[in-house]
Amino acid sequence: MEVADTGEGKGKGKGTRPGTRAALQAAVTRIGASPRAEGSDGPDHLSLGCAAADAALGGGLARGTLHEVYGAEASETAAPLGFAVALAARLTGGGSGQAAVWVRDAMTEAEAGRLNPAGLADLGLDPGCVVLVRAKDVRGVLRAGEEALACPGVGAAILDLWGEARLYGLTATRRLGLAAGRTGATAIALRLGAEPGPSAAATRWRIRAGPSADSVAGAPGRPAFEAALTRNRAGPSGTWILDWDSDGGRFRDIEAHARPVVSGPAGRPAAAAGPGGAWGDARAPLFRPLRRAG
Repeated sequence: MEVADTGEGKGKGKGTRPGTRAALQAAVTRIGASPRAEGSDGPDHLSLGCAAADAALGGGLARGTLHEVYGAEASETAAPLGFAVALAARLTGGGSGQAAVWVRDAMTEAEAGRLNPAGLADLGLDPGCVVLVRAKDVRGVLRAGEEALACPGVGAAILDLWGEARLYGLTATRRLGLAAGRTGATAIALRLGAEPGPSAAATRWRIRAGPSADSVAGAPGRPAFEAALTRNRAGPSGTWILDWDSDGGRFRDIEAHARPVVSGPAGRPAAAAGPGGAWGDARAPLFRPLRRAG
């Protein structure tokens, strides 16, 4: 489902357009999302499935706050995108009945390509539970992200920003963290093509492709990531080699002994490794037309 551009407001962006939250809430309601229930992992933290990472995070990934995902290098795009998809799947899966709202602007779509619903599904994120918002610009992404976090039934809001994005700084990240804290929804800032700057985020992850073990049949194994936790308000930093079990919806610690399977050419994400890739060339019809709300 797709929500029309919500970033047409003028001025300094301190307010929101009338109807923005209503349009988002209507979209979330139509896909049958429900408010977050208290899970077995506890109300405030969500286990990633990796004991060492969970311990460093104080019990798992904190809900109700902002987390940042960058490439290990600014040119690394496919791996951080895949990691963000996996986090969103973890936050909204497991029968939670919650939606993921994915907000991106025109620059991001031009540089990174359109999201591929089949690829999202292959990585465990049900595209039927994703509300896509195409905002006009960075200000629109930030505004729509705040509005999404305020909507009951939203488990994760992904703010997909390409490059420097100067408006994304201390003030904006504080606002996002506060908005997430009011409802318990979790904000993920996906910063492709960017280097880290000042931020109030609870965690910052720098991601590159990790070595993945081959399957028993010799076919490519699960997606794997070298995940460096470089900022952690809850405890120490650390680096782990994690593979992503899309069927079980969990990460696992693995030994580094095989080739990377999540990777992309410098400056450009992989053009969908077959029809199941999570990203695609924006020029190809990989994202079917969806009915607009609002």
